[in-house]
Amino acid sequence: MSKFNIKLIDSINAQEVWKESPNNNIFNNPSFLSHFKNCKIYSLKKGDEILCCWPIIDNTSKMEIPDFFYYFGPYWSKNAYKLPLHSWLSNSKGVYEKFLDYYTKKFTDINFQLHYSLTDTRIFDWWNFGKKNQKKFTVMPKYTAILENINEKNIKDISADYRYVRRYEIKNFAKHLSKISKHDANFEEIFDLYIKNYNLDESNENIKKYEKSLLNIFNLAKKKFGKVTSFKETSSNSLIYCAITLNDHKSTNLVINCASYKWKKEGLMAWAINELINESKNNCNLFDFNGANSPQRGDDKHSYGAKEKLYFQLKY
Repeated sequence: MSKFNIKLIDSINAQEVWKESPNNNIFNNPSFLSHFKNCKIYSLKKGDEILCCWPIIDNTSKMEIPDFFYYFGPYWSKNAYKLPLHSWLSNSKGVYEKFLDYYTKKFTDINFQLHYSLTDTRIFDWWNFGKKNQKKFTVMPKYTAILENINEKNIKDISADYRYVRRYEIKNFAKHLSKISKHDANFEEIFDLYIKNYNLDESNENIKKYEKSLLNIFNLAKKKFGKVTSFKETSSNSLIYCAITLNDHKSTNLVINCASYKWKKEGLMAWAINELINESKNNCNLFDFNGANSPQRGDDKHSYGAKEKLYFQLKY
């Protein structure tokens, strides 16, 4: 492992690696992450070549995943990721172990995720291998739901893979279009709808934390990293739907997606998601629903014909 050197890397150089990395995503984009407090990116080099970058949130003694994030962990350089199969295990073992040796000495708690293109978790499972009473990593399988190759299809072909009830809701919602209008909602309106949509207790101690995290994402989506889509009911002038999406050059990521109970029953959610997919296919080839890890939400997301993608969360 002595041939590997780990050190902090600035956003500009990290961005150059990220651009061509097979594991890149908005949630490990250095330009995006530069807007988050205590975010640092470490790189690992072999000689002068950067093999891997690993962004973290340095919260004193804990290495955490920011709220609403996915795949927040290492990304490999294009060349390093293309190593021959006979070399991948030994090289990835050396790289990850160098990172882990540094992180486990620096943090009491480590929490991160792997991009769905990185499915080999053996190195983490082997940490402290054969050493009794030593801390181990917990490796947790997770799933997201992704529509692939949407840029190669028209919306009619994409929706042909939806469950029948979704296609019916979209078609049936046409009679309601005159009752709604696009609305440039403020964050207070959106967060209020978000709380109601998920039946969150406003006295919950995590609410303020979620509010602060979502406000940052809202502002970044409004600037240049995504989009805020919202609709109001014209008769009451109240917000009835909102989605926040974050974009990279390959994917649209559905961070939040919520509607009022009344309009959800009318099929607004299905109609709005179909609109988002139709808009996204002009700019990227993947639509990521960002997580499908509960029975109800998983079933809903896969009802749009999305394919399951396995990724891993790791804790130490």
